[in-house]
Amino acid sequence: MRLIPAVVAEKIAQRDASSIVLHSALSQDEQDEDDSVRRL
Repeated sequence: MRLIPAVVAEKIAQRDASSIVLHSALSQDEQDEDDSVRRL
């Protein structure tokens, strides 16, 4: 398993349909919460 930027993961998924790519995006609420925690 590797952690890579979303842009790279999308290109891998396009080039190799047999690869497994998990894209976990934060919802707007989760992003807001994450931002507020970083400010502390």
